[in-house]
Amino acid sequence: MVILFKAVCVEYPCFIDFEASSLSRQSFPIAVAWNKPCGEIRRFLISPQDVPEWVDWDPASEAIHGLDRERLVANGWAPDYVCEEICHDLAEQVVWADAPQYDGMWLQALFSAAEQSPPFSLSHIENLLIPLLKRGDEMEWQAAARMQRLSDQLNELRHDHHDPGADVGYLMSLWEAAQGMPLRSNHRIGPIPARSASGTWMRALPRKPSS
Repeated sequence: MVILFKAVCVEYPCFIDFEASSLSRQSFPIAVAWNKPCGEIRRFLISPQDVPEWVDWDPASEAIHGLDRERLVANGWAPDYVCEEICHDLAEQVVWADAPQYDGMWLQALFSAAEQSPPFSLSHIENLLIPLLKRGDEMEWQAAARMQRLSDQLNELRHDHHDPGADVGYLMSLWEAAQGMPLRSNHRIGPIPARSASGTWMRALPRKPSS
C-alpha cells in the first residue's frame, strides 16, 4: 500500500524592516529586508552615494547596527534598484511592520530618492496579530498581552537583533506563533553574506544574459 502525504504550503503575510543612519527626521535607510508570501526573505544594503541629502549619521546608531557608511558605498545598492525589487515583490500586497512610524518614514525616504512612490501602505503588525489571538468575547488588551508574551519568548531565542533580515524572520515567527505553531528562532535568512579581506560585504552582481 502506498501512502501519499500532501505537502502543506504556508502563505505568509508580507513584512518589512529597515535599519537607518539615525532616528532623526533627517535619517535615511541603509538596509532593508522583506519577505515574499512563499516565505523567502530578501535583504539589501542601500548606498547613499548618489543621494546628496543623505548626510545625517549617528555614531550611536552605527554602534548598534554595525554598518559604516564606507561599507554602504562599497557594497550597497542604489535606491532605484532597491525600489524596483520591492515593487516587484510587494506591489499591491498588504505589508506589515512592528514600527511603521519609523519604517514608513524610511520607506518614503527610499522611494523619494528614486523619485517614485511605494506601491503599498504599511500597517502595524498588531492589527494583524491581535484578531488572531483574541479569544471569544475577551478585550483587545488581553490579546495584546498574549502577543507581548509571545514576543518576549521569541526574543529570548534570538541572537541576531538589528539585522533587517533577522527582524523580518522574527516577525514571521511571531505570526506563526499567533497561528498556534511552535515557537522557534529565526532560521530563514541563510548564511550572513561573506566579507572581503577589507571587512566589507561581498556583493553578488546580477548575472549578464548569455549571448
